[in-house]
Amino acid sequence: MDMNTKIKAVIYSETEPSEQQFARFLAFLRKKYGDNTELRWESSDAYPGGFRMEVGSEVYDWSAAGRLRQLKEALSEVAKHSENVVPLIREKLKNWEPEPEAQELGSVV
Repeated sequence: MDMNTKIKAVIYSETEPSEQQFARFLAFLRKKYGDNTELRWESSDAYPGGFRMEVGSEVYDWSAAGRLRQLKEALSEVAKHSENVVPLIREKLKNWEPEPEAQELGSVV
C-alpha cells in the first residue's frame, strides 16, 4: 500500500464519542493501519449501546449484537468438547471479554 494513501474510517454510533474516546479510536486505527488514517463520526441509531467502525472492507462491530456474536463464537468452541461442558462454559463466561476484531465486509461476484 502507498504510504501517502489516506485510509478513511467511519464510526457510527448514537452519541458522538468524547475527545478522549475519539483519540483512543484514532490511536488504535493508526497503530493498525498507519499514521495516514483519518476518522470521522456519523450519527446512527442502528447500534444501541455501542458502535460500528468501518475501515475499508473491515468492520469492527462493538454493538450489543456484535459482542453477542463474539460470545456465541467463544461458547461454540466450548461446545465442541465431548466431556461435561458445564464447567467449561462457566469458566469461559467468567473469563470472557469481547475483543476488537475486524470482520471482512464485501460481496462475492
